[in-house]
Amino acid sequence: MNRLFSKKSLLLFVTTLVFIISYGQAGIVPVNPPTGGFSIDGYLQRQGPGGDWLEGPSGSPSGTFLLTDDLSPLFTGAAFTWAIDAWNSNSDETFKNGKNRFNDNPNNWKWHYKKSASRYDINNSLLYFVRDNVGHIWAILSGDRFNTNGTSYIDFEFFQNPVARTPPVDNNDGGFFSTGPNNGRTIGDLVVSVGLGGQGTIVQVLQWSPVGDPLQPTFDYVSVAQYIQAGFIYAAINTETIEVPFGTFGSTLYPPGTFTEIAVDMSGVLGGFSPNPPECSSLINLPFKTLFIKSKASPALNAQLIDFIEPLSLPPNLTFGINVSVIPLDLYTLELTASVSPGSVDDYLFSWEPSIYNPPGGNLSNNNSYTTLFTTTNPETCVNYIYTVRSVLKSDPQCSYSEARVTIQAPCKIGKPINPNGANLGSNEVRDDGNAGSEIQVYPNPNKGAATIVFPDAAVSRDIDLIDMKGSTVQRWRGVISNSLQIKDLQTGVYLLKIISTATGKVTTKKIIVNN
Repeated sequence: MNRLFSKKSLLLFVTTLVFIISYGQAGIVPVNPPTGGFSIDGYLQRQGPGGDWLEGPSGSPSGTFLLTDDLSPLFTGAAFTWAIDAWNSNSDETFKNGKNRFNDNPNNWKWHYKKSASRYDINNSLLYFVRDNVGHIWAILSGDRFNTNGTSYIDFEFFQNPVARTPPVDNNDGGFFSTGPNNGRTIGDLVVSVGLGGQGTIVQVLQWSPVGDPLQPTFDYVSVAQYIQAGFIYAAINTETIEVPFGTFGSTLYPPGTFTEIAVDMSGVLGGFSPNPPECSSLINLPFKTLFIKSKASPALNAQLIDFIEPLSLPPNLTFGINVSVIPLDLYTLELTASVSPGSVDDYLFSWEPSIYNPPGGNLSNNNSYTTLFTTTNPETCVNYIYTVRSVLKSDPQCSYSEARVTIQAPCKIGKPINPNGANLGSNEVRDDGNAGSEIQVYPNPNKGAATIVFPDAAVSRDIDLIDMKGSTVQRWRGVISNSLQIKDLQTGVYLLKIISTATGKVTTKKIIVNN
């Protein structure tokens, strides 16, 4: 459920889980530390019988608060992070206005140095991950905003693959780099969105999912409220001025409506719709690698993004325990190998199940082993084959499990080699060598395995193939509507980039040289 593995013309991605919308309520999270559970009540300092982030104003018993007033953890090994962002400053990294939408491909997001609108301006986020007494992992998260002039929304987005901010190019806009295979994300990525406004704290939980045709899906965030259970989510906003000993927005006070905290039973949410019985609805570890905290203008899927905190890597001891690697053996065969954590493959039982949507022609050599061979008899059709791989601990097969949905895009057989010098171009094809004034640019070129393609018109839809000197399609994109595209992980050699306008059928080719 974790990663994209791409070799030659094979794509592998994994998914699981569902999507929910819920309205958060205050309560005590059944975890330890702190002693007495964690109070989600809109306060930083301990107020009642439950524990909290900080010691109460009049003192608190030892063990009932997580941090000192300067946010130093009081418990050895506590998975705590204090994330900080610049505020009310033109040195703040913020999303560029009008060019960044919540459900856009993260690789297309742009940022610049500019002051954020104050109701969306973030300064501090406190993050704590802890297991409860039945092994569920809880994410306890907080966020803030500069003022309360209207409703604002804070996203805590969990990515299964790494996401990073990239520096500005030529002193202009910076961008982001995401390795997610499904339009910049990975199926199963999760976002917890908190709304701060006149109606209190509103919590929305969504999951990245294929939509439309199962064999040729597009992707978006979706919600399924019925899968959330009572006690999976707690949330609160401060309804009165509260003290902030460590400081925030140049003050030591949060005015009403500027601080929110939320606790999510990640194991319960992710496992709540599994085939296991309710008492076993927990996952060994989390599937996520990156947490990205950002503010946005509304709860809509196309909401404008505003401010953000640098993407964060999640603690490694929380990462999910199943990966799948792929080794292509020939045009018709590849080897799938599962690996697990914690422990070794000898500690687990494995099973692979085909999707009911699979077309004919695909087969696995062994459905009950950590390694299996996938073969196909019709690679020319470029169809998808979908399998679910599941691992369970031999010592606890009823409750300790992890699973992943694997989609294999079979390679597309090329009828004849393609000449990068243009001898085989059809009448509607145009050769573009990247000279000054040419309409499509690739830089750097030559390169060391990664490059950016820049298009003159972001509104044009294009189909793009990257072809090696043997005539094999190495990478493929369909329906690209963007002003740029990143390619990466290329081996040394010469490649042909074939770009087709879906509106006119015009074909443009470019030669790309890789010198690793």
